[in-house]
Amino acid sequence: MYQVLYDAMSHAGMTQVELSRELGVSQATLSRWLSGSQQPSREAAVKIATWAPSEFRAELIRDLFPEPPNAVDIKRAVIAAVDRAMGANNG
Repeated sequence: MYQVLYDAMSHAGMTQVELSRELGVSQATLSRWLSGSQQPSREAAVKIATWAPSEFRAELIRDLFPEPPNAVDIKRAVIAAVDRAMGANNG
């Protein structure tokens, strides 16, 4: 997750300070997520998934919401819900 989040942040042209403000967390918290020393809370994970550029969203959701293999349909539903929410916010 850490590399994907970093890649998404870079792709968006954002600094850690900018992304941390966007997500409503401190820069230190974001830095811990990026280094892998801390996992985001469930609430923060949803914010990350909603913020993420579309080309990174599915991979981030897979990493942020690890589920047993039989939960593929649930993951698809989460991805679809985030995509719909992002479409409503951007359209």
